[in-house]
Amino acid sequence: VGYERQLALWLLCNFVYYNDREVRHLCRVAFRDLLHFTLSSLPVQGSRDWEEAANEVFENTRFYHSGRPGESGGYVLYFFRQENNLGVRNFLTQPDKLPATVDTIVFVDDVVLSGDQAAPYLNRATSAYDANKRKILLTFFSTDEAEALLQKNDITVISCIKLDERCRCFSNQSNVFVNHPTHREKCKTLAEAY
Repeated sequence: VGYERQLALWLLCNFVYYNDREVRHLCRVAFRDLLHFTLSSLPVQGSRDWEEAANEVFENTRFYHSGRPGESGGYVLYFFRQENNLGVRNFLTQPDKLPATVDTIVFVDDVVLSGDQAAPYLNRATSAYDANKRKILLTFFSTDEAEALLQKNDITVISCIKLDERCRCFSNQSNVFVNHPTHREKCKTLAEAY
C-alpha cells in the first residue's frame, strides 16, 4: 500500500491543472493566433490598414462552441468572448443558422487529441455549409493526429499548444517517466485498476 501511495503521489506531482486565469490567458493567445492566421492569408497591400482589415474579417466571421451545450467548449467560449472583447453578434446560437454574408465559422474548444470525438460533431455541424465557407477549430491543445483527421474534412485547426508523445503520460517517450521508466508500467497498472 505504501508503494501504491508513492506511485499515486508521483502521478499527482505530474498532473497539470489550468485555473481560470490561465484559461483566460489561453483565450487571448488563441485569438491572437487566429488573427495572425486570418490576416496572413489576406493579399499583401503596401498601404493596408491592418486594423480595418481585421474588422472586415471578423465582420464575416462567427464563433460557436465545439461539442454539445454544457460541455467544455461552451465554457471556454464564454471566457473567449470576454477576454477578447467580442460582441455578442459575432456568436451563433445554432451553427446551422449561419447568415449568408458570413464566410468563416470558428468553433472554439479546449482540447482535441485524436480528433475522433471532434470530427463527427464538426462534420454534422458544418454539413449544411457550401464548400467556400472556411471552417476553423480554435483550440488550446491539439495533436498532429487530430489536425490531420480534421484537415481531411476541410477543417483548419489552430491551437496554442501542440502535444506529442512526450505529453502522453504512459507513452514510451513520456516526460513524466523520462528518468524512471520502470515506474511507468506500475503507474499505468495502478491507474487502470482505479
